[in-house]
Amino acid sequence: SFWLAAVAALVQGGFDGAEAMHIRAAVVLTGQGVLLASIFALVPSRGLAGIFLAQVLQGAFLLVVSWFTVRRYVGGLRWLRLRWNVRDFRQLVIFGGGVQLSGVLNLLLDPLTKVLLAKFGGAAILGYFEVANQAVLRIRSLLVSANQAVVPAMAGMVRGNRSDIQRLYVANCRALLVFWLVGFGSLIAGSSYVGQAIVGRVDQVFSHVLRAVALAWCLNTLNVPAYFGNLGLGRLKWNVVSHATIAALNLTFGVVGGSLFGPSGVIGGYVLALAVGSGVVVVAFHREQALPVSAIWRRG
Repeated sequence: SFWLAAVAALVQGGFDGAEAMHIRAAVVLTGQGVLLASIFALVPSRGLAGIFLAQVLQGAFLLVVSWFTVRRYVGGLRWLRLRWNVRDFRQLVIFGGGVQLSGVLNLLLDPLTKVLLAKFGGAAILGYFEVANQAVLRIRSLLVSANQAVVPAMAGMVRGNRSDIQRLYVANCRALLVFWLVGFGSLIAGSSYVGQAIVGRVDQVFSHVLRAVALAWCLNTLNVPAYFGNLGLGRLKWNVVSHATIAALNLTFGVVGGSLFGPSGVIGGYVLALAVGSGVVVVAFHREQALPVSAIWRRG
């Protein structure tokens, strides 16, 4: 089931390249419906094994439907392509390697913070951090997933004029800022209400943790237009550097802060690491595109 889903996701990349992400969303949601219907049909007679079979059916459905649907948007696709291009393969390996390295470095962030919180604060503060982090990331994912549509648009401008890239980037920043202010502003201002809904009571410690985590990801989300802009342009150097900087600073600030101030120092180091490391991408993108920061709010 994992193999089928992975190959289907690869095929669905054609939707992204053709800027038809709404079709991809429809196919994926239909696949969820197939999974649910298969579970209802198979579990009563086959028990737990029915869930596994349902996942296999979902993967097969996604692969077949994705293939035949994406061919309407991307011409010339065949089941087996025997022609081999070393240059294209090398570019794919370099690009994919950069993306995977960024993912590995990103995986170091939360586990390391949790280890430090457990060491300097104990299980209770660790639990608060985990719940707060998940709540914030759910809000953030709405902004980030919508922003992924910028990647194919940027890729289409690789050989175009720099001014086109600048205009798309500025428009993206302005659109993101509106939802950024509403989403994170509401989360930070209403942290007590969020805590009451999640924890079941007004807890000042949880509210403080939630505000700190929301502030960390609030600052990090400001680099999303530049981050996905680099992905679209195929320039992953600064994305990787950003993740490496965040991981290194989180370890350094977390150990020092935890030793001096306990769990508050660990969370403070987490906020600083995300803020500083995320800024690397923004600064590098503006410098490479010769784009002043003031262009984001300046008219014209």
